[in-house]
Amino acid sequence: NALVGEERNIVTDIAGTTRDSLDTHYTKFGHDFVLVDTAGVRKKKKVSEDLEFYSVMRSIRSIEYSDVCLLLIDATLGFESQDQSIFHLADKNRKGIVILVNKWDLVDKDTHTTKAYEAAIREKIAPFTDVPILFISALTKQRLLKALEIAIKVSEDRKARISTSKLNDVMLPFIEHNPPPATKGKYIRIKFCTQLPTKTPTFAFFANLPQYIKEPYKRYIENKLRESFNFTGVPLQIFSIQLMDNFKVFEPIIGFNAAAHAQSLSSFIYNDLHGETRQLSSAAATSVMTIIGVIILLSPVLVRTWRDFKGAR
Repeated sequence: NALVGEERNIVTDIAGTTRDSLDTHYTKFGHDFVLVDTAGVRKKKKVSEDLEFYSVMRSIRSIEYSDVCLLLIDATLGFESQDQSIFHLADKNRKGIVILVNKWDLVDKDTHTTKAYEAAIREKIAPFTDVPILFISALTKQRLLKALEIAIKVSEDRKARISTSKLNDVMLPFIEHNPPPATKGKYIRIKFCTQLPTKTPTFAFFANLPQYIKEPYKRYIENKLRESFNFTGVPLQIFSIQLMDNFKVFEPIIGFNAAAHAQSLSSFIYNDLHGETRQLSSAAATSVMTIIGVIILLSPVLVRTWRDFKGAR
């Protein structure tokens, strides 16, 4: 209502007033927005009416269909466990996230209040803490346009593409300086990395023993990506993929780097019907490349057989 300048949605202090997700078209800064005011998502044990249950389901669906989620929390109540659940839901769906602390005009403040409040929020949303937090007031329209500017920036960063050469130039020195810890006496070597062609930022790191790269090291890689490139408010996905040398035998005959093509196949990432990211396994990529190699090897015989058959006719 504050952005549009008219009372489009009914607003009261009573929880559960908004029953449905309402779309509002809005133009600002040369961008066309679809603002979706969702119903509040309360804990399951507090949802007693069927109507509220379906309102919550529609709110969750709105999160799944959005590009950027503005998580609105009440400054007088603090960052509650349900706010944390909604945050992780948006994170799981790989949406851009901006946290807006509303009713900031009602809070008694001193010089350290903002920093302390922000630190408390980041502690609860860890490990994904690289999220913009803005203190606003919908009543006085304080920093509302700033919230839109940040949402636009997050949306643009969510679509950002980093060239493979630049990514390797930046990330490989970090990895060489602090390599993955050895496991069972085996040293892990990451040789190459690339950004995959997905809707949200997804990165593949090719290693000799990817199965031994654990989550703490993936978080280290993610932190270095965030330090080097601007992904504030954008969830990142990190995949470790097997380096393949199985197809070197084909290279003199085929005339191209089959191993690189196999790696490209193994890095194939897609979204299933539920929006979950899936990865083509190395075994599947190996099978595909084996079939391609056999076909190419047999192609002269097949062509000669086909010509003899046509000549006989």
